[in-house]
Amino acid sequence: MINLRFVFGICTLIGSFFCLPSSGQDFNKIKPLVSKCIDVKKALYVPKCDYPVSNFEFSDFQVNITFAGNSNRWKVSKDTVAGMIVVLKRLIPVKDFAPSLDGYRTTSDSDIPGGLIYRNDAKGKEFVTQKILNDSNNNKEYITSIRFFPMKSKRKE
Repeated sequence: MINLRFVFGICTLIGSFFCLPSSGQDFNKIKPLVSKCIDVKKALYVPKCDYPVSNFEFSDFQVNITFAGNSNRWKVSKDTVAGMIVVLKRLIPVKDFAPSLDGYRTTSDSDIPGGLIYRNDAKGKEFVTQKILNDSNNNKEYITSIRFFPMKSKRKE
């Protein structure tokens, strides 16, 4: 006789496997003025980089990566990431992405009604948010895009 707990456990395990995100892409592993094309290929599972700009499309987000190229602004090789913009296809609540906004300064985004821009120069990160006015969750603020740029400690001012 088959043990029903065993069968239920196996079904739960298999079901949870299919609920995991299908893409292993992790754009958070890419750091401006540190990461190179090889790091981009590993983090995003892409076959190649285009210079000076690479654009990649995934099921949950789009990524635009700018490489240093022949710029004399930074003393890095041309295949080094200079900056990155991630446009999210699935909105993420601000509280889920950045539980603490310490060190971020806020400005309004004139292009997006109800939009705000949170910027942290020390972390080299900026994200754009929008309040969803007709949302059943009490007008939550959602992130629509994220921009990564050289941290202040690595930039020439």
